[in-house]
Amino acid sequence: MKLYKTLCAALLLVGASFANASVILTGSIDTGSEVDYVSFSMTSDSFLEINVLARGFNGSRLDSYIYLYRPDVSGALVGRNDDSRSGNWNADGSTSGLDSYLNIFLTAGNYTLAIGDFFLSDTDARDGFNESNASDTFVGAYQITFTGNGFVTDVPAPIGLSLLGLGLLGFSVSRSRRKA
Repeated sequence: MKLYKTLCAALLLVGASFANASVILTGSIDTGSEVDYVSFSMTSDSFLEINVLARGFNGSRLDSYIYLYRPDVSGALVGRNDDSRSGNWNADGSTSGLDSYLNIFLTAGNYTLAIGDFFLSDTDARDGFNESNASDTFVGAYQITFTGNGFVTDVPAPIGLSLLGLGLLGFSVSRSRRKA
């Protein structure tokens, strides 16, 4: 099963560079002070939709807050969002306006998304510690859907292709063992 998950992840990452691709990543904010990061690249100038499903996702009570930086947390603040009921905010299944959403035009380059619990300040997102929230009351799992042209995650294509190759090799070995 682990091999199957690796293969699926490799296919997802390799396919992420195609036009209008959607990539779904999951994670968890386990304490109110935690901040998670997702690094990615845009290969071309394009709109990117970043849609967070948190409140109610797998029983989560997370009130998400996101910050987008270029190229990383030491760089320029490009966008941020706390609560959103605008645009396509519920396309990922969100039922709560407490989930975060951005639809933003980005130029080609590297970016870092920071996600934490309300109230995550710009300073705390950059430092990696949410000092504004010492409570663990509104934490939990989240899912982030990235949709847009030119979006790729931080796994380079050669590595993704290697993972795909290893997954296929492992799958064929396991099938040959079953036949023997």
